[in-house]
Amino acid sequence: MELAFYLGLLMIGTAIALGLEKISNSNSHKKLLQSEVSRWANSALPSGANHLKKLEQEIAELKDAPSDKMEMADVGLSLMLHAEKHGVDLILAMREKFEIVKERKYGPLDADGISQHIEGSNEKVSGGA
Repeated sequence: MELAFYLGLLMIGTAIALGLEKISNSNSHKKLLQSEVSRWANSALPSGANHLKKLEQEIAELKDAPSDKMEMADVGLSLMLHAEKHGVDLILAMREKFEIVKERKYGPLDADGISQHIEGSNEKVSGGA
């Protein structure tokens, strides 16, 4: 997949994390939403649903309607389901990643309007994006 897709996911994920933090300062409340979404999906969706493919579909829909809050929510819900499937506390992971991202330096915008972090600009990070 193209790098812009993954950068888009990071930006969306960070926005979701920050938005959910405004709902409540309680980590249990944030995890409760992810668990509630997962329980609903387990009872409402067929077994073996591919949440990552659904996430890709929802991102495509968001590209068509970039200011539609319901499309943003669809992306967030699909991302939560994917995280839950892999045993990841999404809010905690996004908080951890955001702390890394805040320490990075970024280059100028490219032709697509994307600013990449400058390799080596965050000495705290080892490996990974």
